[in-house]
Order: sequence, then C-alpha cells, then structure tokens
Amino acid sequence: MTSSELSAAKRLATEARREIPAALLQVSGRALYSPASTLVSGSAFYFLGVNPGEGPDAAHLHSQLTVEADLHRLESGRITEHGYLDEQWKGGYLPGHAPIQVRGQQVFAILVGGTYAEGSSLLRMTPTSNFVLQRSPNVEVLEQRTGDKASHLALQYWPFHQAVIRETHCKVVVTHAIGLARQLARAHALGEGSKRPSGWGGTLSTCYAWQLEEGPMLLAIPNLSRYIPDGPRQAALSAFFREFVPG
Repeated sequence: MTSSELSAAKRLATEARREIPAALLQVSGRALYSPASTLVSGSAFYFLGVNPGEGPDAAHLHSQLTVEADLHRLESGRITEHGYLDEQWKGGYLPGHAPIQVRGQQVFAILVGGTYAEGSSLLRMTPTSNFVLQRSPNVEVLEQRTGDKASHLALQYWPFHQAVIRETHCKVVVTHAIGLARQLARAHALGEGSKRPSGWGGTLSTCYAWQLEEGPMLLAIPNLSRYIPDGPRQAALSAFFREFVPG
C-alpha cells in the first residue's frame, strides 16, 4: 500500500466515522468494494449499486463484516480484491462471473467504447460501492429490518460517497440504483434530471442524468439485476454516455 493510498483511505474512513451515525457503521455491511489504489488511480468514474447483498453463506467473510470493520480493512490495506472482478458472489459462479458482475463489466466496456478487456481494465481502476452500505438480500428486507426507508438510509450514508468524490476527483458517478439516485436528487433540489432511453421497455426504459453539487455528473441506469446492458441495448447506453460523460 503506497503512502498516497494509505492517506486517502485514512481520510475516507475518518470522514465516514465523523459524518455517519455510529449505529449505521456497526451494522452488517460493506464500505468500498475495491482496493484503496482505486482512490488514487485517476479513474474518472465512481460506480454505485443499491446496497450489499448477502454473502455466499453465513461463514463467508463478507457475511460477517460490519461497515466499521470494512472501513478498518480499507485503511489498513486489507482490501485486495475488486468486488466486480475478483470476488465470488453467491450462486456458485466463478469469481467475477455472477450476472451483476458480468453486467458491470459490460457497462464499463460501453463507457470506454472499447473491448470487454478494456472495460474490465477501466473498472479495475474504478472505486465501487453502494448507496446504502448496510447489507440485506433486497431493499424490501432492508426496510423491514431497519424500519426506515432505503432513501433515508442512502442520504445518511451519502457523506461516505462525498468523501470518495473528493478523494478521487472523479468526473462521473455511474449508478444502477435509479430509485435512490432520484431520491437523492430530489433531496438536494437537483430536479428530475435529463431523461434518455435505456434501450429497454417498461420500468427499465429510462436513464437519468444530473449535475451533482459536488461537481461530477450522476448518471443512473436501470438496475443490473435485470438490465442487460449489451446486445440491443448497447446503442442506447452508448448514446447516453456519449452525451453526458465529460470529454
């Protein structure tokens, strides 16, 4: 772990402990899904999901971690795997091959406008996390367990993401959590955003773009648990990124 990585990780952990209610750090969850090196890599992107899911089984390390424990892993250099590329998620898939992992890699191939390998290389440089750092099988269970709305939890965890934005100087926050992105935008009086087609229909038909107060664009695409970004949807997603990714 280099000195710049260590300093960035420690600032991030310190900010989280200062700004997030202590009770929300003691729950089962994850902070950053990527090594501290992604905080100083120069990637223009930050990638956010909804919230951490359950580990493959109760004995798995990530089933036992609290958010605070994961912050400690981050600042001590013990996060060595990238969640979307190296971790084995539940379902018996090989590391990096669970459906959401594969679709995340596809998103970055489209972002870079290149090959699958080039997209994976960009993703490996990119910090990844979730709007809500607390773990649950799905949003419905999250809200039942906490007695709170996922949108309110996301706002309480937002200082962590603000700290990542400050550390990385990223230009774009890409998320596949449209509902939480829209709630954040409303809470910060950013409006309903610019809307563009996602290449699919029904409730997955729209992508959204906002300019965050912190500086980056916030680009929201449909959730990757259902939305498959390549194939017939690639043209629409490519056009969306070309329009709203700076430079």
